[in-house]
Amino acid sequence: MKKLVALILVVFICVSFTACGEKSKIIGTWHTYDLGVGIDSPEIPPYYSIVFAPDGTGRGPMAGLDRLDTVVFDYTIEDDIIKVVTDYGDKIDIRYWFEGDNLLLEWNNYTRTLHKYSDDVIIEWH
Repeated sequence: MKKLVALILVVFICVSFTACGEKSKIIGTWHTYDLGVGIDSPEIPPYYSIVFAPDGTGRGPMAGLDRLDTVVFDYTIEDDIIKVVTDYGDKIDIRYWFEGDNLLLEWNNYTRTLHKYSDDVIIEWH
């Protein structure tokens, strides 16, 4: 009986550890001051937030569409590409990489540097 209980305990611990996979480095809230659109307006905030949630959703400005505003998007990551589908159905492939603590995103032939604001998703949109 003791061996059975010990075996069940070992299996439970192993399953628990496999559920504790490493959190993706991209998940969290990121800030950037540059979207590469060349707009200088007092209505535009001094920084933009882009959020990547663990469930594959996100929120942030996606310049280069037919508008500049905040969109909700679904994303997947394949190799070094973030594949985004916005709430309007637009598809954007964003190349990404890390340099130190910065996240660099490249889309529309322009690279944006983002700084980690929080490891958490601090902007709710659901």
